[in-house]
Amino acid sequence: MLALAASGMIYVAVADLIPGLHKRVGLRHTAQQTLLIGLGVLTVWGAGGLAEGWMGGRH
Repeated sequence: MLALAASGMIYVAVADLIPGLHKRVGLRHTAQQTLLIGLGVLTVWGAGGLAEGWMGGRH
C-alpha cells in the first residue's frame, strides 16, 4: 500500500517536471507510461526487499 501511495506522489512530481505527460496521447503511449511507472514501483519494491534482506529484517 505504501508503494502505491509513493508511486502516486512520484507520478505527480514527474508530471510537474515533464509537461508532456499532461497532453492527451494515444493508447500506445499511455500503455507505455503505465508500464514504465509500474516498473518503477517494482524496482522500489525490489530494492526495499533487498535492503530488508541485507539488514536481516531488523527495524
